[in-house]
This record gives sequence, C-alpha cells and structure tokens, in this order.
Amino acid sequence: MRIWCPLEVIGPHGSITIDGLVDTGFDGDVCLPIDVAIHLGLQLSSKIPVNYADGRQTTELVFDGQVRFFGDLHRVKIILTESETALIGTSLLENYRLLIDFRSGQVEIAKSPDGTDESV
Repeated sequence: MRIWCPLEVIGPHGSITIDGLVDTGFDGDVCLPIDVAIHLGLQLSSKIPVNYADGRQTTELVFDGQVRFFGDLHRVKIILTESETALIGTSLLENYRLLIDFRSGQVEIAKSPDGTDESV
C-alpha cells in the first residue's frame, strides 16, 4: 500500500508543493529529488551516516529547509535522492498519528497534539 501526502517544501528561492510517499522505514524528515533541491536553492548543512534496508552504508549530504505539512510549518533536514519520488520520513510524522486499515484500504493521518483529524 502506498500512502501519498501533499508537502510544501520551502527554500531560499521559493516553494513548491509535491506529493511525498510516506516511508515508515525512513527515520529522517524528508528526502527530495535533486532537481527540486536545486530549484529551491537549499543550503548544505551537514553530512550523516546512513544505513539502507539492503545493507548498504554510506554518507549522505543533509540540507536545511522548511516544509508545510497539514498546515504546520516545520524546519527539517532534507536528504537528496536521484529518484523522482519525494519521501516523508517518520521524524516528520512524530507529532501525527498514522492509521491504516488494511482491510478497507483507508488511510488517515491526524495531528496528535490537538486531536484534529485530517484524512488523506
């Protein structure tokens, strides 16, 4: 089951709204296609070690940015990908509740702190 959510990514050169794939195996904030990061003028902030599910280990560059997710503005660390798919990681979801009903295929993401539900 693939879960897609709209995500507004904000950088020094503007903003863009994209659909991000929720990836519960990604413990970071956001992973963006390289061309999106270039378009937004994201700033390099650090590098981190990364372990992939297939056993690969590497070092990834991390960029600073902001995202608007379900109306909330978040400062995030962004990792780049050569893929065309943006990923939403579990760190960005830490103040939300993700409910999946596999039988019906219904998915709901809700803000945890105030209890306001917003279905996707």
